[in-house]
Amino acid sequence: MATVALISFGLLLFVALEQVLAVAVFVRFCRKSAPATESTYRPEALVILPVRGADGTLANCIEALARQDYDNYRVRVVLDSNTDPGWRVIDDVLLTQPGLPIEVEELREPYPNCSLKCSSVYQATEQLGNCEVIALLDSDVVPHDSWLSELVAPLEDEKVSATTGNRWYLPRQGEWGSLLRYFWNAAAVVTMQLWGVPWGGTLAIKRSVLEKSDLRERWRRAGCEDVPLVQALKQLRKQIRFVPSLIMIDRDEIQVGDCFRFLDRQLLWVRLYYPLCWWSCNVWQVVIASCILASAAVGVAGLFVGQPELFAGALVVLGLSAVVSLGVVRWIERTLLPGTESPLASKLWRSIGAVVFTNVVMVRVVFVSLLTRAIRWRGIVYRIAGPWRIRLLEYHPYVDESAVASDPDLAGVQTLR
Repeated sequence: MATVALISFGLLLFVALEQVLAVAVFVRFCRKSAPATESTYRPEALVILPVRGADGTLANCIEALARQDYDNYRVRVVLDSNTDPGWRVIDDVLLTQPGLPIEVEELREPYPNCSLKCSSVYQATEQLGNCEVIALLDSDVVPHDSWLSELVAPLEDEKVSATTGNRWYLPRQGEWGSLLRYFWNAAAVVTMQLWGVPWGGTLAIKRSVLEKSDLRERWRRAGCEDVPLVQALKQLRKQIRFVPSLIMIDRDEIQVGDCFRFLDRQLLWVRLYYPLCWWSCNVWQVVIASCILASAAVGVAGLFVGQPELFAGALVVLGLSAVVSLGVVRWIERTLLPGTESPLASKLWRSIGAVVFTNVVMVRVVFVSLLTRAIRWRGIVYRIAGPWRIRLLEYHPYVDESAVASDPDLAGVQTLR
């Protein structure tokens, strides 16, 4: 028993040290990054905004795009259908602010072998005009006024052909689903920067990437628009650069079930299009969860075999590892979003439980993403036979997903048994 305790406790402390070192590398990179707004590099840019459904932030997103301090850009909105509720939202904004550099078009053809988002991006990049940079934005992101300037500036470097930001979930209430997503995302931001994984919610690509690679054809067969970019850049021997100032805050709350469906899809895309990253990170995640469960089991067993010191040791090691995790999350937050109020301050004990819960239940997400053969995303079901074998089963205009969320055959992910 003592040997098992020594191994499990030691591994858990090693995991805590690994977290500190990884975050230290990330923080050092962020602090060394120069402010992008100092650049005078202003090539013509085309901002693409795919829309399916009217997110609560859509109007703010459109208004924010109109306020960009970039003087050489256009916005192309691709709406899912002529009945999409996003039409009315965008029309209302355009009526109150005429003359905005925004063009709106309907998705002409939902391709059967890719996601609707990829269909929209493919259509939006058919006619590029004179633009030299293509920027992608999600409709639930509200960019600040210098968003486009900061996104484009690093592309002045000839070695850099793409730039990206990332999201930061900052829930106000701190419910369990929101905290699960919060802690997962904190780790994901560091991992994505270290592995060079882009985020499609804030992403810029040089036109030359589309012209010299098969990226557009990949989009016609892919489930997501961002991770396949990694392979295209490797073909061209070009870099993608993470821009720390483009961390976009998302304050939406989420239930545990919805969070699981979101995480299942996120890990699925990485498994399909960046398997080396998926295997490396998720094997390590299984190791972390095993260390936590083994330490807890040793502590409980110690009570039954008359060795209370094992229980005390387990409490100390588990508590210390949880506090280290909270500390590194706050370290990232203070680096990227100084002055931002964190849910950790008012939800300390719940946060300690949530960080342990996150590390354990992520094993469930890892295995589900490994077994997933179908997903439901924005009301559309896709069959997944492989990274380039996606099948849209049946297209229909957007409807409120809450109306079908109770149907287990349509909601979430499906796996082959």
